[in-house]
Amino acid sequence: MSGIQMALLGVAQNVTIVLTSQTGLNSIVDQVGSGTATVSYQIASNGKVFKTIGATTTEIEQWCTPTSAAGNYEVFATLNSSTGSGLASGTTGAWLALTSNRTWTVNESTSGNLSGAELGMQIRKVGTGTVLATATINLEAEVL
Repeated sequence: MSGIQMALLGVAQNVTIVLTSQTGLNSIVDQVGSGTATVSYQIASNGKVFKTIGATTTEIEQWCTPTSAAGNYEVFATLNSSTGSGLASGTTGAWLALTSNRTWTVNESTSGNLSGAELGMQIRKVGTGTVLATATINLEAEVL
């Protein structure tokens, strides 16, 4: 029976929520010799997590299984620390519905500069206070 059929019948659906920290060797880093270095971390409404380094986007993991349940959850990002220009875009300090993609970005365009942000991520089911997954995300953009 599919998840949709189970929902229509009122059958409880087992949902697994997972977030993996992106720190240390797994930090999301872009280093360029010139131009603009850009990195992004996205928790998507399709139940997946993506990283973008420069112009290349890669799936990191599936945060919600089954993915059809992703819209029932929300994310809270905390800016733990920053360097240089810090976080260029992305909302922190508020619960955001995962019915839309949520993205946090760091940019750097000045030669010899490093910009970065460390984010704390939490995911919970809408309407509850129980955090189901947490992770620390390090974003770094550097022009050498």
